[in-house]
Amino acid sequence: MFTIGLNVLTGLLLVISLLRDRRKTVMALKKAWKSLDNILPLFLSIIVLLGIMLAILSPQVISKLIGQESGWLGITIAA
Repeated sequence: MFTIGLNVLTGLLLVISLLRDRRKTVMALKKAWKSLDNILPLFLSIIVLLGIMLAILSPQVISKLIGQESGWLGITIAA
């Protein structure tokens, strides 16, 4: 429900921005798209890598590597 509220609020604010200054809003949307376009390959590669790791490693191994007992090494591995 919270996510829906945020999406509705964002859409409403976007419409208000379009009504106030269409040129600036379109320019901002283009910049946002370009930024997403630059980040997307890295983001997708991280998602694929995590998916492969989750498919290969069992939950017990993951907990052992980055769980509470792993200490600083676990924090380093997680990072």
